[in-house]
Amino acid sequence: MATLACDYLVVGGGASGLAFVDELIHRSKDLTVVLVDRRAKPGGHWVDAYEFVRLHQPAAFYGVSSRRLETKGGGGCDLASKAQILAYYELVLVDLVATGRVTWLPQSDYRWDGRVESRTQKELVTQVTIRRKTVDATRSETHVPSNSKPNYTVADGITLVPINHLSRLARPWERYVVIGAGKTGIDAVLHLLDSGVDSDNITWIISKDCWFANRDPVMSENCGTAITQLVKDQVECFMTSETVTELYHKLEKKGIVMRLDSTIEPAKNRNATVSTAEMAKLRTIQNMVRKGRIERITEKEIIFANGDVIETSSSSLHIDCSTASTGFLHPKQLFIGNTINLQMVMLPQPCYSASIIAAMEVKFPDDEDKKNELTPIGISDLESMSWDLSAYWLMLRDMFINQEKVAKLLGIPWLWGNRLSGFKFFGFIFLVKVAKIMGKMQGDLIKKIDAILDNSGEQKKEGQLS
Repeated sequence: MATLACDYLVVGGGASGLAFVDELIHRSKDLTVVLVDRRAKPGGHWVDAYEFVRLHQPAAFYGVSSRRLETKGGGGCDLASKAQILAYYELVLVDLVATGRVTWLPQSDYRWDGRVESRTQKELVTQVTIRRKTVDATRSETHVPSNSKPNYTVADGITLVPINHLSRLARPWERYVVIGAGKTGIDAVLHLLDSGVDSDNITWIISKDCWFANRDPVMSENCGTAITQLVKDQVECFMTSETVTELYHKLEKKGIVMRLDSTIEPAKNRNATVSTAEMAKLRTIQNMVRKGRIERITEKEIIFANGDVIETSSSSLHIDCSTASTGFLHPKQLFIGNTINLQMVMLPQPCYSASIIAAMEVKFPDDEDKKNELTPIGISDLESMSWDLSAYWLMLRDMFINQEKVAKLLGIPWLWGNRLSGFKFFGFIFLVKVAKIMGKMQGDLIKKIDAILDNSGEQKKEGQLS
């Protein structure tokens, strides 16, 4: 049996795990890490994702703090491709290992007792002595269709594939049936349209309509000015709304959120981002099926849970995009004894959140109470909440509370110096503007969010962190 010793054993070499390790290593002089992942390469869900997936937020504040992902020509707002992201994480890992303080154990499973078992060699087991803490970087893992089973049954003779298959087609199909209306479903529809498939040959099954965030402001050439205005507009919408429905309608008028059909009230907001140009393409699909969730697909029919039925056939390619990619586990306290549970404390930024948690660990290594002043952002009962209209705003409220604490505990210099915060990219004036807006409005804004949710009868049931 091989043996290793380290200060921190990190389980998960995806976006969160790597951002945590990067901050821990570069903010300390002698701390050591063993990084374990079941995959052969770093990058987490990006390794499993479909080839044409792109980052749906600016590359300027995604990844790790020590290395830029954005390209010079993109101005920091470019949407990085899967290939770019995986190449980036390869270089990040090279940098970390080169410090002599990080050991990478790929294609391995951690058994939570110090034992790391290889997936390639039956007898290869490494016993790790952990001097400080185990870090669980799997709690916010993004799930993708390629490694998830659909929640409906499919008859023999029907071809059902994950979205990954679309870049490996061997022949054209008579009809393409896209199942799911989240980010993955959107990407499948757009890929088909961009590949020359006629919109009339696409059936899009939408269990529930969603509100989508308009990505245009953060992708503009002058991101700082655009986002400053976005913050102001959002605050104005909050402070002048009385219910969740009214809030969404005001945000829609400001161009902050969008929906597929102005005559349908969306039932969800999963914070998927879409540009106005992409939305125009999506609206060209005439055959949108809104009959709820699928129960099963037979050789001739798609049968929904409510009893409704539509025709299908073996000549159609069914594309499963129904995986709840952000169906994260019940939130846990961040610091519990000898375990750190990486979760989002800033929405929607898992990388920045992990970097914050690492910075807190380095600055306050033995003060658990101070570190646990930050609250993990999540839904206590994800299944019942099902990302309804209130869920996103509940999490946003918790983020506002965390923002103030991060600034106080880690300080403005840390915020300014951390690439993932985005503040340095937008400039000092942007930081000052945002700080002034939020400083004046934060308390009232939090109260207003609670009032809106109360008025809408959608206030969160208080859950206990496990």
